[in-house]
Formats: sequence, C-alpha cells, structure tokens
Amino acid sequence: MRPRNFAARVVLIFCVVILSVVSIDFTGRAVATQAGLLAYCASSPDQPDIYITQIFNTGLDPAVSQDSNPIQNEYIEYLKGRFDVKSNSNFPVACPLFVTMSQAQSTRQNYEMQVRQQNKHIVQLEWNYRPEPSAAIAPTAAIPQHRMPRVNTSQADHTFCISDVYQNTVYVTGPVATPPPVAMYAWANGFTDFLKGKYSFEGRVYCNMGTNAGAQRLVNAHLDGSRAAGRRVVETGWKYDATQAMSQSRPVAQDEDREPAQRPAAQPPNLQARDFSIKENPRVTAYCVHDRVMAAAFDCECLRRQIATYRKDHVSDTLSASPTPLEELFKGNKFDCRSCIQVDWKFKPAVRGVMHLPGSSEAVRECVVEKFHALLTAKPYPSQSQELLDQAIKACR
Repeated sequence: MRPRNFAARVVLIFCVVILSVVSIDFTGRAVATQAGLLAYCASSPDQPDIYITQIFNTGLDPAVSQDSNPIQNEYIEYLKGRFDVKSNSNFPVACPLFVTMSQAQSTRQNYEMQVRQQNKHIVQLEWNYRPEPSAAIAPTAAIPQHRMPRVNTSQADHTFCISDVYQNTVYVTGPVATPPPVAMYAWANGFTDFLKGKYSFEGRVYCNMGTNAGAQRLVNAHLDGSRAAGRRVVETGWKYDATQAMSQSRPVAQDEDREPAQRPAAQPPNLQARDFSIKENPRVTAYCVHDRVMAAAFDCECLRRQIATYRKDHVSDTLSASPTPLEELFKGNKFDCRSCIQVDWKFKPAVRGVMHLPGSSEAVRECVVEKFHALLTAKPYPSQSQELLDQAIKACR
C-alpha cells in the first residue's frame, strides 16, 4: 500500500530535478553576474612552455569597467617565482576578462589550439586572483560600456627587491615606505652588495615600486610561486640607507674660504615638462583602463608613454596656463596611436571579452574581431574604440 503522501513526494522530487536542470543551464551566466567577472591567465607564445590557468572568478564588479593589469602583474610574478620565467616579450602574460563562462571557455580553447599548432608545451596551473575585500561586487543587471568611476591616482611609495634563485633560495626585502623620488638602481646595487656580503650571493636582483597594498601583493605572488617550487624564502629586512650613500659621496674636507652657496637655478623647461608628465601618469593610465573597450583594443602602457612623449616634445603647450586636456590627447589626432594597438594574441581574447553578442555564432564573433582590428588600423583613435566596435558588430551581423 502506497503512503498517503506518495503523490506529494513525486511532485517534490520532480520539482527538485527541474530546479537542478535550470541551475545547470544558467550556471555560466550566474557565476558572472552574481559573483564577478571571469578570467583566465596565459603566458605569451614566445616561450616553449605556455603556462595557462583554469578559468576563475576575479571577484571584480561587472557593473564597473575593470582593469586586468593588476591580475597580470601578479601572475607574471608568480611565474617568475615558481618557474624562473624570463620573457623578452612586451606582453609576457594576458588575463582577459569575460562576462560569461561560455565566452571564457571558447577563448581559452582557441588560444590552446593556436599554441598547440606551434608545438608549444602547455602547463596547466591551479592559480587564481584573490581581490581585496574592498573590491566587493554589487548585483547588477546590465554592464555599461562607458562608465568612469572615481579615478585612483595613488602614488607608488613602497619599494621591494627580490633576488634571482641562488642555491634554491630567494632573498627578498620590503615593501618599504619610500616617498619619491627613488633611485631604483641604488636600491638594486645596495641590495646586491648586502646579499654578497652576508650570504655570498651570486646573481641578479630586481627592485620595483607600488602602493603599500599593491607592492605587498606582488611580493606575495612571487613568494607563493617560489614556495610552490620548493624554494627557501629569506626575508632579509634590509633597507636602503640613503643618508649613508649621501655621506659616502660627500667631500672629505671643506673649503672654509669658499664662496657662499648660490641659489639653485630654475629648472630647465624640458625638465619641468618631464615632471608634468610624471605627475600626470596615474591619470593617463586610469583614463585608459577604466574604458573596457579602449583597454581591450590598445595597450594602456604604450598610450601612457606616447602621451608623456607628447608632453615633453611640446614644452610650450605643456607649461602653458591651459595645456591640451588629456581627453583631447586620447582622441589620437595629436600623434600616431597605431603602434599601441594590442598585439594579436592579446587583442583577440580581450575584444571577445568586451563585445556583447548573445546568441551569435563563432563565425560572427571572429568577423567582429577582424573587422574591429581593421577599423582601428585605419582609424587608431582610442576615444573612438566603442564607436568602431559598434560599426564592426553592425557590419558582421
């Protein structure tokens, strides 16, 4: 005899099955819209070994244009620490961002297929990016293509140094608070001399700067890689002593009959223009990376260098009461931005990650990428990136 609630149980089980199917059907979309943008990271094809991660959730808010450069910087540090990767490429890694799982999977598979055709060895890595708690996302229904959030112009004021691997050991110092200006070569030379004297170290070191949080994340990424490779990490606690360096360069004897010190001459205009461009650098980078389409199509670091060069080459305009606004320079008609278009292996996945083409075939998507690249080559104007992408989509549909 069947229990009285048999029918109710059948209905309940059926509902559970239906809900499970619905959940599976929308898993890719739900991950992206509820938990942040998706990404994977891969090293450049100029090396015999290609290091590629699984697809992971960045935790970055899809409602705000995001920059993948911090992810890429941490990934390359991890590769340096674990595999001692040294690349001659200007683009050693790429971490394209995606809204949906299907976009991420398709782009990753395409890249793997391309490098396999070049007889490259693919190394799969379980690595992902862990965002700061302050980067918590908010639910959203739409992703605006042009939204300029508050620009972060935090200055790099912390320095760290890391050594090459020596006898399976990595030596590190920092991050240490170092208000600019900082002579990076002096840090590198000082740290090298310290390691030679205390640890009989032989090899090279490199030093870098960032904000306190940013520099610490880079150090942590490198050391995570080193520890994953079974290497010993020694945190030396060394600090560059600028006062000691100055005292060593000071004359031993003083001339009591010397003339009174003269007031320093005014800084030459070309150096004033250089200082102007240095102070403007954070705004330039922020302007580029907060436009997702522009950042996908152009190398923001290349644009920053081009704008800095323009400022230094046009001293009278730069030092005038009303220098050319930054927005005008991003129009691209003051200098040639064609050289700043992303290299092909970064351009394709990055553009696929920002174009919104639900239900479109792979042929249409490939057409859009190729058409967009052709339009940019003819009109390399960063501020028109979205307009040119819209034209490419219209032409391929």
